[in-house]
Amino acid sequence: MLLAEGRYPDALAAFERVLRAAPDYAAAHNGAGAALASLGAIDAALPRFEEALRLRPDLPGVRENVEQARRLLAARSSGESPR
Repeated sequence: MLLAEGRYPDALAAFERVLRAAPDYAAAHNGAGAALASLGAIDAALPRFEEALRLRPDLPGVRENVEQARRLLAARSSGESPR
């Protein structure tokens, strides 16, 4: 809900609280990654997406999130526009 409302800092804080209680909750890692990515912190989002993928490779959207974050970081490092 917080992500959908564009309340990214609040969403990130909520996901962090969940992860303190349940560090293996893949959806919370994915959500934290989405909040970080929405805040422009792709370099911090990628490890969250990767952890979600490691924990639950069948989680809907997680592979796409990993791939998108990697593309954005590669584009940033090469000076290209992301696709």
